[in-house]
Amino acid sequence: MRKPRIAIIYGGQSGEHEVSLLSARSVMAALDRSKYDLLPVKIGKDGRWAVSGELLPAAERRALGIGGRRTLAPGAAKGALSTEDGRPAETIDLAIPVIHGTGGEDGCLQGLLELAGIPYAGSGVLGSAVGMDKIAQKMIFEREGFKVSPYAHFSAAQWALDRDGVLARVTRDLPDFPLFIKPANSGSSVGISKAHDHAELEA
Repeated sequence: MRKPRIAIIYGGQSGEHEVSLLSARSVMAALDRSKYDLLPVKIGKDGRWAVSGELLPAAERRALGIGGRRTLAPGAAKGALSTEDGRPAETIDLAIPVIHGTGGEDGCLQGLLELAGIPYAGSGVLGSAVGMDKIAQKMIFEREGFKVSPYAHFSAAQWALDRDGVLARVTRDLPDFPLFIKPANSGSSVGISKAHDHAELEA
């Protein structure tokens, strides 16, 4: 009887690519190789999928038959990742998404795995999307009666069209400095800055 095959999907195109490699290494170290067949799947910075043994010792790469990189196309068959040149698909019993930030924690990867019929660990599409988008999250929390920290938000388009109006609204709604500024839908520690006055806020 074959061991369940677990795909550890890591890398990705976000600014947290390198952090994801460290996380994937930790996940793989924690899994019992006597119980599970591990399939490390890397999404490169260029968006290409490949079975990659870069996180494994050389002897283990040989044992798993991962001598080089095999480029994959996701979703070519239910419950599988297929090689782009039509070679047999990699059947997967469970995927563990270990991609940080955009494309990994925002529901995109989860939706793709659901379309491919591949079970996965972690939050579903909606939970991932809401968890990643801090504005949507705050709005939902407020709607359900939870207290949230005071905040103001705006889009890149609004900033480009009416910078002065945006600054006026933000300082009206949040009159006390310092203020913390961050992208609404990046990783929790990405792009944070602290403004002590109006000049730093605009910058």
